[in-house]
Amino acid sequence: MQRTEPRLTLVELFGAPGAGKSTLATAVARRLQLQTRHQLSAGWHRQSALRKASFIARGFATPSRMIGAARLVFGCRVRDRAGIARLFKVVAKSEWLRSQQGLVLLDQGFLQDLWSVLSGPGTRLPDPPHLSPFIRSIFPHAKTTIFFVQVDTETAFGRITARCNGHSRLDALPHAELRASIDQSADLPLAIANGAKAAGLRVVTLDGSEQIETLADQVVFALPASATR
Repeated sequence: MQRTEPRLTLVELFGAPGAGKSTLATAVARRLQLQTRHQLSAGWHRQSALRKASFIARGFATPSRMIGAARLVFGCRVRDRAGIARLFKVVAKSEWLRSQQGLVLLDQGFLQDLWSVLSGPGTRLPDPPHLSPFIRSIFPHAKTTIFFVQVDTETAFGRITARCNGHSRLDALPHAELRASIDQSADLPLAIANGAKAAGLRVVTLDGSEQIETLADQVVFALPASATR
């Protein structure tokens, strides 16, 4: 029996705040016909309450997903209520993402949500047994590529303090607290990227210090040919 190609091709740009994900997403969107997170969010809000409830119920009805979430919470000592609520939001939206078609580009996707969950107070740096089962359960059975945009802490600090329209919770912090927060969570993005690799996802590492146009070309070049047609 001939296997059919998955309907969805998912691209997630992941990295620490200040890595340049949103700017890179804009540059990639100029090159390809795709659906952005803003369009995905708008599509979600256009759904009826009954249809939203159906997607949410299916998200929480998957045993492997709920077991993975529980292992993540207890294994990484997630105690922050906002972090747990964000984790539940990931579960709730997982089936909605699976229902999409075509090329979808997320610059604030599931891995970024996990960064927010695991950078909360008192959490422990994750290892693959705590992280990869949950990642495996939430990502759709599709052509998925994670582009891990790496930047050093000094570059991240400079970019966050220079921007005026950021949406990260770090943007409101005084400079001393911001630097401490960045330094404290410096190892977290790599740990999450390694968790994604252990979950079987394709992860491509990018040097976030390069020019945005160069990075955008690298993203397009690394995608499957069928996704860029």
